[in-house]
Amino acid sequence: HWEPNLAKVKYGSGYNLTINLRKGDPETLQVRLNNLDTFVNSCIKTTHRIIFNNNVVYKLRKEQNPISRIFRELTARKPELEIEDWSITQPSLYDVFIRVVDTEEVVMDSDADV
Repeated sequence: HWEPNLAKVKYGSGYNLTINLRKGDPETLQVRLNNLDTFVNSCIKTTHRIIFNNNVVYKLRKEQNPISRIFRELTARKPELEIEDWSITQPSLYDVFIRVVDTEEVVMDSDADV
């Protein structure tokens, strides 16, 4: 019996923090991304990030990042970091599926080495 929410709780790995920077001069984008990374890494534990255009997605560990702190820090620094908007979401069922499949492939690969 498949319970989607139970699968997300059991296999989900934290949150996705999506930050959309304001449109601006393309030549300053890298500087703005570096400023954002410095801020995020100083107050939030991330596992990795994905960048596309002015959008950045950070993978957050649930147990190390109280949501209230993230809201407080981002709200306070939003104008300074030129953030248009941001959101925090749980992993989708697709994310959970990919994680389970990747884990199974690692287990199967290690069994083949025996």
